[in-house]
Amino acid sequence: MILGVLVVATDPEPATQVGPRGVEGRFGMSFFGGSLGGQGLSGLGLHVALEKRFGPDLQIGVEGAYLGLGDPDQQVDWRGRMSRAAVVTRWKFVETENLPFMGLWVDVGLGYERITWQRGGILYRPELVIGTSGTIGFARDAKRGRGRFGDFFQIRALISRGPSCAGMMCPTEMEMGVQGAVGFYFSE
Repeated sequence: MILGVLVVATDPEPATQVGPRGVEGRFGMSFFGGSLGGQGLSGLGLHVALEKRFGPDLQIGVEGAYLGLGDPDQQVDWRGRMSRAAVVTRWKFVETENLPFMGLWVDVGLGYERITWQRGGILYRPELVIGTSGTIGFARDAKRGRGRFGDFFQIRALISRGPSCAGMMCPTEMEMGVQGAVGFYFSE
């Protein structure tokens, strides 16, 4: 009888979940290279992201960037600013469980660009985001892999309609740019 009471009175050992969970934040530098209306553009700026991990293999997040744009060949005077926002889903390709922690992800998402030109005019357009990203870092709690921090990179293709498609259906005039970012990340 006493043995039965002791067994009931003790709680089972809580299951420990190894690996990051919760929220991940990123901050760094963003770069862009691509074409707009047949002309080459490039730019540099800031990148920020906030992501939530759902299980060990899936993250969904929002990201934004603010970049200065210009024509590297100086064929046209296209200077301006690009603001980007996107919702991105990331699937784990590979992630290590030993120090240093490393991960490689496949990214797919939808975004929106807003480009303002110095000489006047604003271009709004949606974009499809496809690419990859990776991390390398350490953890405050190395045994459980929690409290990770380190460096990240991402490289993505941005696919959107050309500027002459504004308000029209012309799926054949697609433009592609390459967007990337490097910087620091931290996770819960």
